[in-house]
Formats: sequence, structure tokens, C-alpha cells
Amino acid sequence: MSGRITDGATLRKTRILDLLQQIHMNSGMHTNDCQMYMTIKYGLKWERTAEYLKELTMCGLIKDDHGKWVIKVLPQDLFG
Repeated sequence: MSGRITDGATLRKTRILDLLQQIHMNSGMHTNDCQMYMTIKYGLKWERTAEYLKELTMCGLIKDDHGKWVIKVLPQDLFG
């Protein structure tokens, strides 16, 4: 039996923070680029990444800037 157990909320948080960091490091990303990254890194279905992007938009962390998702809050607030 594995000694490492991660709950769903912890996995979700890790994935969302990673997605935010990628958006920041790339100075914005298109939806398809976000979906491709999350599929390759975590095996997520494209619909799940789209849900993450919608949630992040609704809570004011990202915004659409001419077709690219960009960070709306100051990066140091998210990444230290």
C-alpha cells in the first residue's frame, strides 16, 4: 500500500496554481495552449481545463485579453 494519499482538493489546488504559473510565465496563453499543457502534464480532459479557466475568470484571477488568458492580479500575490 502506498504511503502517499492526496485528496481531490489538494490535487485541484496544485493543478490550478500550476496553470496560473504557466499563464504568467508565458505572458498569457490561449485556451488551446492551456488545455494542451494540462492534458500533457496531468492527463486532464479539455473540458476540465475549460472549467478551471471559467472558475479563475469568475473569481477575478485571470481575464481574456484579445484571445489570451492573462493574470489579472499581481503575480507576487500568487507566487511569492
